[in-house]
Amino acid sequence: MSDWRDDLLRYLPASVRRRAQELSEAQAQSVVEIRMRAGQRVEFVTDRSGAFELDWRPGAPEVQSTLAALCDHSAYARQEEICQGFVTVRGGHRVGLCGRASVQEGRIVGLHTVGSLCIRIARPILGAADGLMPALFDASGRPRSTLILSPPGCGKTTVLRDAIRQLSQRGQHVCVADERSELCAVIDGVPQMPVGSRTDVMDGCPKAQAMQMLLRAMNPDWIVTDELGRAADAQAVLDAMRCGVAVLASAHADGLTALRSRPELRGLMDAGAFSGYVLLQRRGRIASRYDARGEALHEA
Repeated sequence: MSDWRDDLLRYLPASVRRRAQELSEAQAQSVVEIRMRAGQRVEFVTDRSGAFELDWRPGAPEVQSTLAALCDHSAYARQEEICQGFVTVRGGHRVGLCGRASVQEGRIVGLHTVGSLCIRIARPILGAADGLMPALFDASGRPRSTLILSPPGCGKTTVLRDAIRQLSQRGQHVCVADERSELCAVIDGVPQMPVGSRTDVMDGCPKAQAMQMLLRAMNPDWIVTDELGRAADAQAVLDAMRCGVAVLASAHADGLTALRSRPELRGLMDAGAFSGYVLLQRRGRIASRYDARGEALHEA
């Protein structure tokens, strides 16, 4: 039985559990998401852009009870995550949530009547960053700060995670600002993903604050974070680089034109913050590489 079933079946309703147990090993390995929606059939989404459904429609109580189980019946302790629309469970699997939000003074303070769950199966892919690693060091072996670009769903988090592991294996001290627990999936202080023995993780903290804390306290060679977007994120990247620390980060963009359209990130480009940019296509494959000025590197 594959690892995700070992991690997740205990939380799932009996009908879903039985269907998952019937899957062949190959079928189980192809599952990338399990989607539960109140009043709709449960859907298993596969990595072949397909899906198969159960002939069972959970009601709102079943969705709510599944969420309670996923939170180990301690939803109150997971409220900060829930307010961001997700929970991370043992094994690093992430559960996206949709429901009715409670908002006070422009801030989400609760998510109630959850009617949809998207359980994203976490699988470390060793070697996913093999194509990226040469871009992270210059000819003399000095680190090169790099920004990974891709549209959603192209594998940048998987590539980042494996890059963390490989940097750690090379003897680099890596600090991860893991705001949404996606990169390392820390549970009880322990990363659930293979990110290397020289990796320290600041988990669940806004990435700008996390980067500042890591700079002050952990003496990193690299800081790694996912999904830059806010002005504070950009400033924290500049602060790290001014301290001589290399930064490996990602951003949602389908190319440099899209990156330049976002003022905060355009400021990083104008400042020459990154030594290079890497654009990913589906399944984490490198589509293009660019130098610090945004000029295409044709050998990529």
